[in-house]
Amino acid sequence: MQPYAAEVLRSLGYEGTGETHYRLNAQALTGDLSTPILPDGVSVRSMRDDTGDFAARVEVHRSVWAPSKLTLEGYERLRTKPLYRGDLDLVVETAEGDLAAYCIVWWDPVTKAGEFEPVGTVDCFRGRGFGKAVLIEGLRRLRDLGAGYATVISGMGPESEPARRLYASAGFEPVFTFDQWKKPV
Repeated sequence: MQPYAAEVLRSLGYEGTGETHYRLNAQALTGDLSTPILPDGVSVRSMRDDTGDFAARVEVHRSVWAPSKLTLEGYERLRTKPLYRGDLDLVVETAEGDLAAYCIVWWDPVTKAGEFEPVGTVDCFRGRGFGKAVLIEGLRRLRDLGAGYATVISGMGPESEPARRLYASAGFEPVFTFDQWKKPV
């Protein structure tokens, strides 16, 4: 936490708990981006505008984040949000047509920044570079839009270590932790 923020919180009667559950990871989009090597027939693409693709995307999300409550209707509502862009809703598709990994990149043209949320790879496809591939493609698309940087939030617990390694492999670096504060009653 920034010293001035901690000072303000203390002046309002809050105390740091010493707990940190999340971290902001960022990357400037000024240099070259790595090029992931994917097996033949595997590609990164935008979501297609059809219900069958939507249903497959929902199932991937539900698999990655089980027990997820995301429904087809919920995903269709998400696609109507003001900053949602279909060209930034990315998936990795295998040669067999399975969706293996995905992310949504939220582009803010005012701040010239992008945020990755959510990001996930189906268990049986982990460790093959698919998560990194979808991140790198998202970073490329952001850079092409004129973005100066991109962010992604990760958990701080041991269960989030694979995600932190994934983000680091795509060039993200930790820049800020979300420290917990409480006000005694």
